[in-house]
Amino acid sequence: NAMAQAAREKLGADIGIGVSGVPGPSEIEGKLMGQAYISIANERVLKEMELRVPPRRITIKRRISNQALIELRKLLEADR
Repeated sequence: NAMAQAAREKLGADIGIGVSGVPGPSEIEGKLMGQAYISIANERVLKEMELRVPPRRITIKRRISNQALIELRKLLEADR
C-alpha cells in the first residue's frame, strides 16, 4: 500500500500501482516463491491483494503484471 501511495504522490499521478513479490529462485524473508502483492491507490480508494502463482519466474512476472492491469481497469471502470 505504501508503494502505490508513494508512486502516486512522487509522480503527481491520479493513480499509483505497487507490485512486490518473490520471483525466485528461492524464498525471501520466509515468503515462498510465487507469493506476490499488488496495491492500487487513487485519492479515494486503496485496494490491496495478495496472490500466489505457480513458482516459475516468467509465470510470476506475467501473471502479476497482468493482474495489476486488470485491477487498474476495474478501478477505472468503477470511477465512471
